[in-house]
Amino acid sequence: MPARLPAPLIYLQGLLRPALLRPDLRAPSIAQVDWAGLRAAGYNAVVIDKDNCVTLPHSDACFPAYTSAWANLKATFPGRVLMVSNSAGSAKDRGGIGAEALSMNLHVPVLAHRQPKPACAADVIAYFAGRLGAPKLTRDTVPELAHAAVEEETAEQELLAKWRWSVEEGPLAGRLLKGTLEERMVAAQYRVPPPGTEWDASIDAAMETKSRAEMQRDTEKKGEEAKPATEDEALRVLVVGDRQFTDVLLARRLELYGAHASAILTTALPQPADVRPLRKLEHYLAPGDTEQARSLASFVRIDPPPPPSTHPAGLARLNPLAQARAAWADWTADTPAVQLDPRSGTWKPKPLFVAGVRTLGAGLRLIGAFARRGGAWAWVHIRRESQKGWAATKAKVGEMRAEHRARREAAREAKLAEAKADADAAAMARAETNAVAEAKVAAKAALEEKGRLQPAQ
Repeated sequence: MPARLPAPLIYLQGLLRPALLRPDLRAPSIAQVDWAGLRAAGYNAVVIDKDNCVTLPHSDACFPAYTSAWANLKATFPGRVLMVSNSAGSAKDRGGIGAEALSMNLHVPVLAHRQPKPACAADVIAYFAGRLGAPKLTRDTVPELAHAAVEEETAEQELLAKWRWSVEEGPLAGRLLKGTLEERMVAAQYRVPPPGTEWDASIDAAMETKSRAEMQRDTEKKGEEAKPATEDEALRVLVVGDRQFTDVLLARRLELYGAHASAILTTALPQPADVRPLRKLEHYLAPGDTEQARSLASFVRIDPPPPPSTHPAGLARLNPLAQARAAWADWTADTPAVQLDPRSGTWKPKPLFVAGVRTLGAGLRLIGAFARRGGAWAWVHIRRESQKGWAATKAKVGEMRAEHRARREAAREAKLAEAKADADAAAMARAETNAVAEAKVAAKAALEEKGRLQPAQ
């Protein structure tokens, strides 16, 4: 049995091992899933999320586009559909009011769990193992409590009637009441049987209502018909949701308990604006699917998109602005125009309001037309002046570049002349040095020649 980890640790595990976030099947919505095929493939239970899968966020009614698919899902898996949500039935749902309202609207049990998904995998296993009992709403206990109150009141009335029959009519006090109208009224009030009848006849009316044991048997019978969980076959569960960090990880946690779980991720969200950064993070960490996705891909029906509607009502549903215009046209269709004469009967709140709105609209349209014309004129002049400025700037830049090139050429020529002068000076210095050296050599040679000639003389 795996450890029951809190949700933050499971999220951290998903961050460290992004492969756990990959779903087994991606489908636009529950309407594109072949539930009958999955049931034939051996799956026998469904765990489904609430928001953006069956209902809109903060709503308990089924999304209209998913009504038939939701009915098909419940018919394919009768009594084996469990709704697990982090809103209804969670610790944030005080008293389970949201879970009960959701269960009454969707007609499926809602799991009450203290820890958010995916840390409630043990509760899901306990439900399908039959350890949580049959689903029971709070309103189911109301008839039982009412029946208990009726039984208590009936018992008190029977005890009082028996006391009056035994004491007032019995041998202890004798017959105190006479056969008058007062006697008949008291007998009717306390259910006192007429003299000479058996006591059992006085409680026949009390036995017409169901007993508490019968009510309990009826409740158990309803629970047996619902079949919330059985142990006849191995649990093969489909986890359907729109979040990878909650629903896909819940499927992975269910596998740790020995159940065969497959995660189905719905992508066509009715309201995708919630927790958008987290959805981007999920897609970045685990963009692909598992290896099992290839075998389950055949259970997704890709229906062709419906043709665009040309009916004004259909266009109005698709375009809120068109819907507003249609509503305004219907509201102002029978509104008369305001006449200058106040006695014409058109100076009323609705005609005046319509005239004011139309005048304001005409003024705004006129301002918009002149603004467009002024914008076009300003754009032409701005473009012309910018082209002139760009040409002048380009010419100035050309002049600066030419001047820079001229300065660079002059500096290079000056450097070359200076280098040439230095080379000439060096050559002259070397020539002078060579001449002095040659003179010294010649003088030395002359001295040596003179020295050789003197001894000979």
